[in-house]
Amino acid sequence: MKRSGFTLLELVLSMSIAAMMALALYSAMYAGFKARTSAQMQMRNIRSATVALDLIEQDLQSILPPGGTLAGPMVGYAMGSPGREANSLDFYCLGRDRGTNDVFSDGFRRVQIVLRTDGTSPVLVRKVTRNLLAPVVAEPVEEILATDVVAFSVRFFGGTSWQDEWDSTLQSDALPTAIEVTIRKAPDRDTAATAYSVTRLVRLPCAVPLDVAADEAAAEGQ
Repeated sequence: MKRSGFTLLELVLSMSIAAMMALALYSAMYAGFKARTSAQMQMRNIRSATVALDLIEQDLQSILPPGGTLAGPMVGYAMGSPGREANSLDFYCLGRDRGTNDVFSDGFRRVQIVLRTDGTSPVLVRKVTRNLLAPVVAEPVEEILATDVVAFSVRFFGGTSWQDEWDSTLQSDALPTAIEVTIRKAPDRDTAATAYSVTRLVRLPCAVPLDVAADEAAAEGQ
């Protein structure tokens, strides 16, 4: 009885085909995992910027008209360079802190949003001063909104045009009718993810157009 079997050549060919199939499968899985990691890092950047914008929008929507001890001026300065903006925003609003029993956790407060660049990487910071009637001005409580921020820019709409800066003391104590806030996150160092910008347009409920505020201020001065 004659026995049949595989020759050495057939074994080598079959092993070569199996190796090529394994290599193709590995390449496909590696590309898929790399794409998933890149997407996760990109979404993490977007998520971080979105959460920061949510907090800023919450403060701006409860902003107080300038004037008086508990509602000072609103000031926004444009700093930095194009693509590397480091604007600042300073205003007064009403707010509530969850999860704390501090007597000043609910009420009037001063909020400052600045891009701090004194560390190894830029950090978007929210500074909150809660006790506005203290005899000695206390240091604000500093909260980090987002890390690895390449740029933070703010624009102000006065009713007819956009402005890069705003000072309510020079604008008849008026607030802009809308504020555009943009956060640009740095690309992730370990993946191919690119820098990503998120922009939020916030309308201020208690604002009036700048020309109307100027007319009202002029009428009061007569």
